[in-house]
This record gives sequence, structure tokens and C-alpha cells, in this order.
Amino acid sequence: LPKEQNLLEVHESFLWVPFSHFNTLGKICLSENYLCFASQDGSQCHIIIPMREVINVEKPDSSSRALTVCVRGKRALRFSEVRDYQRLAKTIRSRCGIRAVNDMAAHPGYYTELVEQSLGNSTLATDEIERDLHRSLPEHPAFQSDTGISALRRVLTAYAYRNPKIGYCQAMNILTSVLLLYAKEEEAFWLLVAVCERMLPDYFNRRIIGALVDQAVFEDLIRVNLPQLVEHMTDLSFFSSVSLSWFLTLFISVLPIESAVNVVDCFFYDGIKAILQLGLTVLDFNLEALITCNDDAEAVTILNRFFDSVTNKDSPLPPTVQQASVGNNEQASHISVDISELIQEAYEKYGHFRSEEVESSRKRNKLHVIQTLEDTTKQNVVSEITRQHFLSCYWTMKSPALLHHDPSLAYLEQYQLGFQQFSELFFLLEPWAFCASKSTLSLWVFRLIDENQDGLINFREFCCALGKFVGFLLRSSA
Repeated sequence: LPKEQNLLEVHESFLWVPFSHFNTLGKICLSENYLCFASQDGSQCHIIIPMREVINVEKPDSSSRALTVCVRGKRALRFSEVRDYQRLAKTIRSRCGIRAVNDMAAHPGYYTELVEQSLGNSTLATDEIERDLHRSLPEHPAFQSDTGISALRRVLTAYAYRNPKIGYCQAMNILTSVLLLYAKEEEAFWLLVAVCERMLPDYFNRRIIGALVDQAVFEDLIRVNLPQLVEHMTDLSFFSSVSLSWFLTLFISVLPIESAVNVVDCFFYDGIKAILQLGLTVLDFNLEALITCNDDAEAVTILNRFFDSVTNKDSPLPPTVQQASVGNNEQASHISVDISELIQEAYEKYGHFRSEEVESSRKRNKLHVIQTLEDTTKQNVVSEITRQHFLSCYWTMKSPALLHHDPSLAYLEQYQLGFQQFSELFFLLEPWAFCASKSTLSLWVFRLIDENQDGLINFREFCCALGKFVGFLLRSSA
């Protein structure tokens, strides 16, 4: 096996050898990407299978400790007397290519039923789907007719009906459009299920937590693998914002379609690891230009030009669809890069990190991402409530405060509060506001803050008084 592979599990078992008609004793060894078997009874039976070639794991009956591992090409391996067969089956399922094929075979007629039940229903998801149908791949002939648009509508609507927790999220239409170019309608549906529910968990919802977590993982990888870029751009949040569409659409929204389909292939083989590797390669390829940028807008321009220059010499798509084959003089002068070479460099240069490292980084970053989202949501809610409250209480069209508004003054002095308005604000801010002498107390504070004794308090006076009060408390505590 490749030297970067690590041994994860070992299980003793018997393997049925069909051409010899006997069971051979040996050990099953699992690494990140391979399932291996080596006999130990002198039969010299050795098997090495990439996990991506495994399409199903079956248990023949409930009484035996046996497993059947189905491989592409209608082949199968039968292991028996596996002591911890449940754990083995779970590990293989989590690592192999068991996705849409098995789901579709296990649910015959399910997609047709969903289509019948979902079409005609009017929901927020269906409204959003209708809005985005013609924005998916408008340049492709397949989606310039009602046939392609209708197929896209059925797949997206059926999925929204199947999984109302996700419903529909922007980017799902772009991904599904590409799937429909290469798969039948029902196959495209089950591929979408695999992506949304297993391969990219928590990506396609209102908060896109999964995508934000993977962007944090991407930042960690940038710090380790591209230190020159980190030195020049200490705030890596720029790369998180610019790469969001890379993750959500698997580069489909930024690469020419004939090149993007190669990236989708890699994703279905290696998962998010393939997207992370390619993202690092894109930044590495443009490293010299990025470290000379003066601002974020210039960096975005550099990356967009690069994506436009990516070609695919082996593309099966017609020239009318290939975006990179035409362009302006500035684009034509840019050095083109073939997508196959770009992907090859991604695997050779950044294929060393393992899926386990990605999962570990996801776990480390997920709590921080969720906490940041919660804090931002709370701040936005508080800010909006405060803004609406002040607008309704003090600066409505009928508010007496407008009588004292003078736009010629500094902004902190333009809006002013009379005593009645100040009293309402004072009672909201002060914990002792409901004492017996609250009116007297608020009048005393009002006169104290009103420095020029004009019967009005502006924001500058209020802030100065608040600063003095905090300073008094600090001195008192000291």
C-alpha cells in the first residue's frame, strides 16, 4: 500500500475462495482507503481492494457472524466467523463508496412517489426553487428547454419534500444541474441525497454550518501549508468568504463547466478532502500574485482570472458550452491551466493529509463556529430591538425631539432629549429606577448631565456623564 496509509483495524476471519471451494483462514486489515486480506494457512491468498470500489456490505443472516462485501463489477467477498462483524461492517460502510447506488436499489419506486406527492404543493422551498430554476446552468443547452428545467424542478422539489428540515438551499440547484447532465433523473436525486445528508453534512441549511466549519478547516490548512500567504494576509477570513462558493458548489460556480465536472468526480471519490486539496492548490498557484495584492478586491480579481483560464482538453462537452474557449483579450493573454494537471498537482502536493485529520479539525472548529453564529445572532437581535425602540420612542415624525434637531451640529449633538424622554430612558437603564423617589432622582441626574443648562441632553453629554460615572466606580472599588 502507499506509505501514507495507516493500519486502522485488524479482524481475524475466514474468506470463501470460490475457485478453490474452501474457506481460508486469515486477517482482514483496514487502512484509510483500502480493505486487505492475507491468508495465514499457507494458501497464499492475498486481496487488496480500494474502498471506493466497495458498493455494499450485507449480512447473509442474523445468526451467523458473516459479512458479504460487494464490489463493483458484480463481484463479492464472503467473510465468516468475524468476531466483531458489526464493527467491521460499520467501518467499511463509513469509508467505502456506498452512497446513491445502494439507496436507490433499496427504495424502488420511492422517487416516483415523492414526485407525485410533492408536485403541486406550494411552500417557501418550492417558491425559491422556481426562482432559481433558470439560474442554474443557463449557458448549457440541456437547461434551455422545458425538458431540462422540468427534470431539475422535479428532483429539487422531491428532495425538499423528502427532507423538510433542509428543504431547499441555494447551490443545490447548481449541483443538481450538473448531476442531471451525467445521470438519470432518479440517480441524480439519490446522488443529491448522498451529498446533502452524508457527504456534506449541515451544508445545505439556512446557517450553512457545515460549510463554515470546513472553511475554518481550510484556514488551518492554509496556516500549515502556505506560510508565505499567512505572513502577507494575517486575516485569513478573506479566504473563508471568497471560498464559500467553492465548498457549497464544489467549484461549479467558479470554474468553467467542462472543468468543474472533473472536480465533482474527485469529490465523489474522496469527499471534502478533494475540495480542500484543490483549494490549497489554487492559492498556491496564485501565491506570487496574491502576496503582492494591496486589497481584497485585487485578490478576488486575480482568482477570478485564474478560474476563467482553466481548460479541459479532454472535455466531452461541445465547444458552444465550453466557457473557457472564448473570452476577451485580457483573458486570452492569461496563461491557461488544464484541469487534469491542476488536480494532479493537488493530489501530489496536498494529498498527504488524511480524512481523519479533516474530521479532527472539523470537531475542533465546530463549537467555535456555532458559538460565533450564536453571538452574532444575539447581537443582531439586540441591535435591531434597540434601534426600533429608540425610533419609536424618540425619533418618530411626531416626536418633540425633532423640534430640537439641528443638522448643522456635530452628529453627537444633532439629536437631543427633553426631560420627559430622558426619564423614560433613565427608568429603563437604571436598576434602582423603581424606587419611591424615582422622579426626583431622574430630575437631579438630568440637570447634572445637562452641561449647558439648555433643558436638553445630547448624545455627547450623555456619554461624557456615563464615562465620569464609570470612572467614579473604578476609583471607589480601588
